[in-house]
Amino acid sequence: MKKFLLVTVAMLALSANLSATLLSDLIANNGSILVGDKLFSNFTFSMTCSTNPSNPVSGTCAPTDASGINVSGITQGGMFGIEFQGAIKVLALNPGFTVGDWLLGYTATVVGTDFLISDMHLSFNGSNIGQFGQAVIVETIYEAGTQNVLGQLQVNNPPANLTAQVDLSKFVKSIDVKKDISLSVYGAFPDSAEISFIDQYLSQTGGEVPEPGTYAMMGAGLIALAAIRRRKA
Repeated sequence: MKKFLLVTVAMLALSANLSATLLSDLIANNGSILVGDKLFSNFTFSMTCSTNPSNPVSGTCAPTDASGINVSGITQGGMFGIEFQGAIKVLALNPGFTVGDWLLGYTATVVGTDFLISDMHLSFNGSNIGQFGQAVIVETIYEAGTQNVLGQLQVNNPPANLTAQVDLSKFVKSIDVKKDISLSVYGAFPDSAEISFIDQYLSQTGGEVPEPGTYAMMGAGLIALAAIRRRKA
């Protein structure tokens, strides 16, 4: 009976997290997303768009603010993580270069268990149209508090390197993650570079399986948050 309750509550907790939330709402409300025993919080966003000085209308970059990106919880093979979704794109309008740079940040913390974050997995679907377009993500992982660098990942296309994994130099309870997303186009319409999803999974080590009551509290909290969001909608 206890095992059934544990599995049922865990499934409720996960299903409550799989719905997408606007990144702008998470930032404005200091919101968080709980996926299993991983709490994702302290979300940040900034962006710049650079064009050819001699032809400032050479291209466009989107989104220009955090409302163009959705964030949702994801699971895979016992790993918990988050997904960023949205049409992150640089489009050439006239001959010249256009470079968009987006900085996304968040904190990931283990809650309710003794597990430690041991490694990170990053994947995306960056693509380009035209000869001189490229999508690149460079991700740096820091120990929360000390800001010591624990590892770095890079994915890009072209050349096609759509997934990456790194073992952290130290296993910790909480990390700060900074994603530097760069899209560049050197050409003319309709050349472009685009990303529509970025997936992030965290692996862990050590720890003990939490008691059913721990998952019950997580699930109850998530269901309450979902109800509040529905009432606001």
